[in-house]
Amino acid sequence: MNYHPLSFKLTPYPEKGYAILSCDPNTQAELIVIRGDEDSEWGSIRSQNEILEWFLCNSEWDWIDPSETGDLTDAPMLGIRDDDNEGTVIERYAFMPYAIRSFLDDLADSGESRWEGGKL
Repeated sequence: MNYHPLSFKLTPYPEKGYAILSCDPNTQAELIVIRGDEDSEWGSIRSQNEILEWFLCNSEWDWIDPSETGDLTDAPMLGIRDDDNEGTVIERYAFMPYAIRSFLDDLADSGESRWEGGKL
């Protein structure tokens, strides 16, 4: 499925220990439609990747494997890598309620989701 151009923004608040992933009202409405589509695999890792693909390809943010930062979680993580130091993760945020809901649900329901973390 091609979900371009969905519009997302990740605003970090490292001093507070979290970041807010948000979307515009048009993207929120589209997410509601996608969630209702039986073929969308809503909430799966695949759908998360596909829905955020355009955002991640056009920003400094990337999916981070928790093992890269020593985090003991299966939560989805977004972060920034240091280009000058072999891609070391310098900032990362995780969606910690991942075991009970998808961050996509938060985006569809309220237009934003809260991710915990900060600079490393």
